[in-house]
Amino acid sequence: MIAPEVRQLVGASSARVIVELRLHDSGDPNQRPEAIARAQDALLSRLPHSHISVARRYTSVPLLALEIDATALAALEAMPDLVVSVKPDRRSKTQ
Repeated sequence: MIAPEVRQLVGASSARVIVELRLHDSGDPNQRPEAIARAQDALLSRLPHSHISVARRYTSVPLLALEIDATALAALEAMPDLVVSVKPDRRSKTQ
């Protein structure tokens, strides 16, 4: 599912987003970090590299923080086997 705000943001420029990944793992918690890394690698290998920038790779949750444009968003939409959702990255500001 692509959040409507993401479409608006990438329509005007690029946007920082959080991509939730679909894991294909055995359910063994000891294997979870490896399953997350495999899903991240699979997703990144299928995205047009000139249209994304990796902001953060998470190790304990199946998420990726990316800077994307409209071309990358279209690619993410074509990956329901890997992508659960794409939402705006609403980073909290530290004071």
